[in-house]
Amino acid sequence: MTDQVVDLDARLATQRASVARMRELLAKAGSVSEVSQVESELTRREADLESMESRRAALGGQVALSTVVVQATKEVAPAAKPVVADKADFLSGLTGGWGAFGDVVNGLATAFGAALPFLVTLGVAGWIYLYIRRKRRKPAPRPALADNEVQG
Repeated sequence: MTDQVVDLDARLATQRASVARMRELLAKAGSVSEVSQVESELTRREADLESMESRRAALGGQVALSTVVVQATKEVAPAAKPVVADKADFLSGLTGGWGAFGDVVNGLATAFGAALPFLVTLGVAGWIYLYIRRKRRKPAPRPALADNEVQG
C-alpha cells in the first residue's frame, strides 16, 4: 500500500504542474474560443487533481492506521571450539575405538528393534502355514509286511 501512496504522490506533483501550466495558458489566451478551450481543459485537469488528492488522503489514512509487524531475532554465533593439538597415541585410539564400538552396537540394536515386528509376524504366519500343512497331509500308507518278516 505504501508503494501506491508513493506512486500517487508522483502523479499528484505532475498533475499540479499541469494545472499550473493551463492557468498560465488561460492568462495568455487572446480569443474567446481559446479561453473556452483552455477553461474546459483546465476544469478537466482540476477535477482529476481533486480526485487524486481525495484518493491520496484516503490511502494516507489507511497507511497511517496500518499495522506494522517487526520481528527481530538475534543470531548467536556458535562458540569457537578450542584448538586441541592432534595427538595420536594409544589412549586417544582406545577412546575412539570404544566410541565406534558403541555406535555399531547402537546401530545393530536399532536395526534389530526395527526388524523385530516383521520377524514376529513372519514367524507366526510360518508356524500357522506349517500347522495347517501337517493337518492336511494324509498319513503315508505303511508298507505291507512280507511273509518272511516276523511281526513283533
